[in-house]
Amino acid sequence: STALPSNPAPKARSGPFGLAMGQPISELKLMDSADSDPTQARMLASVPKPMPELETYAVVAYPETGVCEIRTVSKTFDSDAYGANVKSAIDSLSDALDAKYGKHEKVSYCNSMGSCQFFQMGLKDGSQGYGYSWSKKTGANLPAEVDEVSITAMPGEFNDTFYRLDYTSADRNGCKAAERKSKAGAL
Repeated sequence: STALPSNPAPKARSGPFGLAMGQPISELKLMDSADSDPTQARMLASVPKPMPELETYAVVAYPETGVCEIRTVSKTFDSDAYGANVKSAIDSLSDALDAKYGKHEKVSYCNSMGSCQFFQMGLKDGSQGYGYSWSKKTGANLPAEVDEVSITAMPGEFNDTFYRLDYTSADRNGCKAAERKSKAGAL
């Protein structure tokens, strides 16, 4: 007879990266201890269905609701002061997300008094932004348990950039109530 592993890998769910909104914390491979602040994103050691472009996966999850948010971070684009690499990667991923979810809203702005040429610096000071979002408001065809999907350019160190790809639960009321309860428990 063959022995079962003592800690089998969790079964892949049908949501992004093999995870799902509402998924119990007990099914996740968290990197931090159980007494970590649940109102903060908690790093995952692994996900059932990783993407090569993404380096870090995290969740905001509560005992009452399970997973409320799935947050991911891409690999770093070194020496990307003008944003060409991160924008290209975001546009490519947005095409894949369009194929899956449909209509998006694009966010691209520069309200700098100076030059909009240095994208990474503009991201740092908030004068520039770049990304996409999918929601019921944009006409996207999201699963019932997902309220919004967003991908956003972020500034790294020096002239580096990266992006975040986030999924937010449709159970906003349950997640907000769990967050309030968690914060009140610390008082």
